[in-house]
Amino acid sequence: MRHRRSLPARVWVAVCVLMLGASQARAVTLYDNGPVNDPAADGRCDSGISFSCGGDGDWTFYDNFVLAADSAMTGFDYTDWFSSGGPANYVATDWSLFAADPFASLPVASGTSVAVLTATGPAGQYRFEVSGLNIALSGGVEYWLGIHNSVTGNISTTVARVDNPGAGLDASKQADTAGNDLDFPAFENRAFRIEGAPVPEPAAAALLGAGLVALAMARRGS
Repeated sequence: MRHRRSLPARVWVAVCVLMLGASQARAVTLYDNGPVNDPAADGRCDSGISFSCGGDGDWTFYDNFVLAADSAMTGFDYTDWFSSGGPANYVATDWSLFAADPFASLPVASGTSVAVLTATGPAGQYRFEVSGLNIALSGGVEYWLGIHNSVTGNISTTVARVDNPGAGLDASKQADTAGNDLDFPAFENRAFRIEGAPVPEPAAAALLGAGLVALAMARRGS
């Protein structure tokens, strides 16, 4: 009887690695709240220096978003102005993520990350890029992303605004140190993006599983 030769195990390994890599390499912009349309640093504060923010300045700015499908959030970026001083005064980004009104619920995730800063637009305007996250988000849920910039020295940061927020979500919120809900006008939506990868479709997951089973069988028969 003629025996059919199976592919070498190393070939199956290569196939499975390629399949897995393809599923993980689909990192995309999951949500874009719109481009910066902000001629000056006159937005709302999201840092902790009271000389320009007013009051007891440890300010957090919240903005909302909805994803079209279940996804893994791997990071986010946002654009801010440095009102005084320079980017060397930036220390870190304190962030929080809510699945409901941030003033009526607990965060589903939070942390402190050091963002990569990239100069963009007019002098004093920077994009803050946070990466290295792995947060499962559900499609169709209204999430709120809260951001507070830790800064030092005679400096504050303010939100770079968008006029037409993505997906029609025209809302934002801000809190001071005391946690007061300061409901400012809708034009102060921030420029931010959510980065990540959609959860693989069932067919793709099944294909990957079939490849792994084939690998196991090939190894048993070798």
